[in-house]
Amino acid sequence: MKIRECLITDLKEIAEIYNNEVEIGTATFETKVVSNDKWNEWFYNHKDKNFILIAESCGKCIGWISLSKWIEKSSCENMKELSLYINSDFRGRGIGTLLMKECIKKAKILGIENIVSLITDGNENSIQLHKKFDFEFCGVIKKASNKFNKSLNLLIMQKII
Repeated sequence: MKIRECLITDLKEIAEIYNNEVEIGTATFETKVVSNDKWNEWFYNHKDKNFILIAESCGKCIGWISLSKWIEKSSCENMKELSLYINSDFRGRGIGTLLMKECIKKAKILGIENIVSLITDGNENSIQLHKKFDFEFCGVIKKASNKFNKSLNLLIMQKII
């Protein structure tokens, strides 16, 4: 397995991983499958200090991590939002750890100072992974979403680099 920069040809597998979570999981609050056009737009918005890395095994994307613009304020250029998704067939194998390690390494090189993650309350694997990399708990937004007829809280975790 290797970690590498995302290519536009990876979008189909990235979409499959994410849209699986849309349909059956709560790691994203999204309830509608994301279209190919939206994925293309997302890909092209990741340049310079916004980037996407993938975990590849046997020529297939099995997980991905991205740093994206946090908010549309010019003074927040060095603050990024982290997203991380692993193919459900490959969870529990350390892929998230490898992706997180490479993401933070690249963020430091690019001069990113602050990484924020929004995590669904109850996603213990994600919470523990973030703690492993010294992300700190910042707060909770209660009743941030209602998915599958269940009210979900949103945890905010942050790493200052």
